Amino acid sequence: MPIKNDKSSLLDEISTLKTLSQGFPKLKKFLNFPSLNNSANPLDFLLDLIKTLVGFDEFKNETIRFLTYQVIPIEAQLKSFLKSLLKSLFSCNTDALIPNDLFNVGVNISIKQIDFFDMLKIDPLSDTGSMTYGSLQEDLNHVIYDSIQNGISTWKDLLEITFSTFGIVDGEQTNNVFTIKIDSFYEGKTINDFINDFIDKIQIITLPFLINRIFDNMFGVISMNSNRSKESIQREEELFSLVDKVIDLPDLLINDSYFEFDEKDLSNITEKSNSRYNGIRNLMDCNNFESKIEIEDLLALNEELQSPILIEIEKTITNRFEIIAINSLNGVEEINKDRGLLNFYFSFFKGIIYGIFNLLLSPKLILFFSVYYKIVSNSVGFTNFKEFLTVNKAFIEKIVIDFLLPLLIKFLLKIIIRELTKLIAKDQIERQKERYSNFQKQLLSLLGISDDILKLL
Repeated sequence: MPIKNDKSSLLDEISTLKTLSQGFPKLKKFLNFPSLNNSANPLDFLLDLIKTLVGFDEFKNETIRFLTYQVIPIEAQLKSFLKSLLKSLFSCNTDALIPNDLFNVGVNISIKQIDFFDMLKIDPLSDTGSMTYGSLQEDLNHVIYDSIQNGISTWKDLLEITFSTFGIVDGEQTNNVFTIKIDSFYEGKTINDFINDFIDKIQIITLPFLINRIFDNMFGVISMNSNRSKESIQREEELFSLVDKVIDLPDLLINDSYFEFDEKDLSNITEKSNSRYNGIRNLMDCNNFESKIEIEDLLALNEELQSPILIEIEKTITNRFEIIAINSLNGVEEINKDRGLLNFYFSFFKGIIYGIFNLLLSPKLILFFSVYYKIVSNSVGFTNFKEFLTVNKAFIEKIVIDFLLPLLIKFLLKIIIRELTKLIAKDQIERQKERYSNFQKQLLSLLGISDDILKLL
């Protein structure tokens, strides 16, 4: 049976169960649900299931709780996953001493090899920089930017970064080059010692930066106010398109064709890039309305999220998301506003994967990958974004399939199972009541007692 029929059958069964247990009119056959095709994308289908089970208010609250209480654990899980993944993919789980050249000579890497999305063109002290970088001493992205301004920077007794306007990269003279040296503390230590210490000390995901990235990927508001080039935004959209392809893999196997975009892919990528470049999001469900959000709302949210108290963070996200969501629909016809709010929160949730990938492919992580590849294979292995994607396709597949996708699926299934349990329990109660009523009527009939007499007893 085609997967479309299976999905439609399951949705119809849930619709029937909801009708029996809650007395709701039976839902239609969900012909407008995009997941009802032969796509293997599990996220789309689970989100459509949730649409049949809960309203967007409840889903919004679940998403806010997820952001508030799960990002810190996700950071720890991701670091552990990265340690294992790097060792298994690139060093065959073997270990060796760090070569002396990495302490004395270092490795040269051009800025275009690590800054795929033009982050280092944004001043950390600007408004948009405050939503993109961490503090100077803690955030390696900020330290890299500082090396461009001052020539040399160090980070946490692990790295020394020197910037030159030109240098030799892979035997060729190149503009804007970083020379990366590992701190002499690691002389005589192993590659795994360096990997573990680096990943332990770096901050990959923070709640403010993740939320900022998701909103920028949806609306382009930070990119527009940072004067990012359309080309760098398009590279991000190419990454997201690739991530979608990986999620939709029917056989869990990536081949080179997944890294080629057909005419339809390119048209979609260009359309999304143009929208983000202009700071808008087209809502097809609302007559293609051009939705926008204000940078001031994000700045306020970013500042308030610095609180260390989780209950305050949850309250902040709840309040600010409501403001941003409502403002994003200014001008939408009243009849379409509920649909627009549903689109806002479901799109934000789907954007968590893209946001985490943004943070994973920021300059600080790409710089680390470059040094690591140089250690284990004596070659960085890529010179531009497309080569990075192609060379690291197994890495991208593993991050999506083995880490990010299970993380979000587990969250969605928890909601679905909880709601189904409620429906089934209520349905069973109603069925028991009906059985008892029928039994009572049969008994009274046998005894020759009418319902009217029973009511008087």
